[in-house]
Amino acid sequence: MLDYRTMDSSALQAEQGRLRQAYDAFAKRGLKLDMSRGKPAPNQLDLSMGLLAMQDYKDRDGVDMRNYGALEGAAEVREFFAELLGEVLEASTKKNLEKRVLAEHGATQGKKELAAVTDNAEQALRYAYRVVRDMLPLSASAA
Repeated sequence: MLDYRTMDSSALQAEQGRLRQAYDAFAKRGLKLDMSRGKPAPNQLDLSMGLLAMQDYKDRDGVDMRNYGALEGAAEVREFFAELLGEVLEASTKKNLEKRVLAEHGATQGKKELAAVTDNAEQALRYAYRVVRDMLPLSASAA
């Protein structure tokens, strides 16, 4: 990267000419670039077309989900992902959060031990493998 602050006038003019040529070469290509942020492609927009035909936007408790903002999340969504992830949901959000904290604590338990063996990469990899293996259900680790 050039440091324009240290260049003399003739070097700056030469650089400006080089940059102008590069710009003109791109402009000649006639590209229609839209550099705005976050615009989905038409096939992505098509995925949500069915939502426009929905008549009922309310959850089972009658909450309008188009304007939803509760911190604990929609009950149906929490239940769906809990089942998907093999979790058991409690009726109490507080109990669910306590379970999550315990799970996170368990997931990070071996980090101190892993850090202690990092001077030996092979030993660290074996340790990490054992930690992950021990977290898997029996049916998955036997496969």
